[in-house]
Amino acid sequence: MTSQSWAPNSFFNGSMNYLGANLRTAALEGHPWWKAAYYVFCIGIGVMVTISPDWTAHLGLLEARINIALLVAGILVPYYGFIYEVAEGDMPAEASITMDMVGNFIRASAIWGVALKARAKG
Repeated sequence: MTSQSWAPNSFFNGSMNYLGANLRTAALEGHPWWKAAYYVFCIGIGVMVTISPDWTAHLGLLEARINIALLVAGILVPYYGFIYEVAEGDMPAEASITMDMVGNFIRASAIWGVALKARAKG
């Protein structure tokens, strides 16, 4: 990787970590050009807000609408893909929940409940 391509790749590959938070757009994972356009859009919004503070509310609303649409798409697209695979008879994976896991979950939940009640009593 050359030094000229390091910065754009570091910025647009979705693995940016800022104070421990992974900044990425899950809905655009397989589409690097759309992801780059989204990041350029967000940077443009930041520049416009800095240049013209009077437009902050309108630009914030626009960016929020796009972010919400991407969040919804990031959840619904994989969900509908999974439903389509199941409807076609292609089970993506076997059920991985066993009775041991259910028992462990029940025991952990009971312990958590007892600890919560004990803590509430003080």
